[in-house]
Amino acid sequence: MSLVFPVPTTDKAQVDAAIDVFGKRLKALGIGNFTISTGDTMTFKLTVPNSVENRDIDAVLRTPGVFAFVPWPANKTPHVGESVPDGLAPLFDWAAEVSNARVRKDSLGQPAVEITFTAAGADALNTYTTAHISEPLPLVLDGKVLTAPFIQSPISNDILITAPTITSPDDTSLSLQAMAAIVASGPLPPAWRALS
Repeated sequence: MSLVFPVPTTDKAQVDAAIDVFGKRLKALGIGNFTISTGDTMTFKLTVPNSVENRDIDAVLRTPGVFAFVPWPANKTPHVGESVPDGLAPLFDWAAEVSNARVRKDSLGQPAVEITFTAAGADALNTYTTAHISEPLPLVLDGKVLTAPFIQSPISNDILITAPTITSPDDTSLSLQAMAAIVASGPLPPAWRALS
């Protein structure tokens, strides 16, 4: 398979950072045989295993990947697909505080994305969730709500995202495999975020 995308910047540091993120995302999907070349365009040549869906490849190559937990206004209920209201700041720098993400089974045997935080991220999440029991804590991707669970108890360690209806900001399905690959690899550099 061969895919070509525009390169939105001549800044070598951003191009190199994008190549690094794309490479990590593809490897996280289980694609080990690929090349990425750049010029005015970025060309991906991939050998895709049967276990990888084309929609997952598309998602990891097109999603900017800026995740956040966002404290929601007390008088509003967040809805999947809704844009984050202006002025809301994330609980913490997600890219700096996530140490890993992977797909695994939950306690009921259902697939879920397990997200592991650094000590600082876990502390921030624990502090917030301890003070906001019974309130929503939306998980946001690229400015739109992916899922909005209510806090049932303090969260002090890893989390599991099990919602099968997670959607990307363009309202297309985002599989758990693609989500884990994007979370684990971090966001694309700013120049690529406007392309989605």
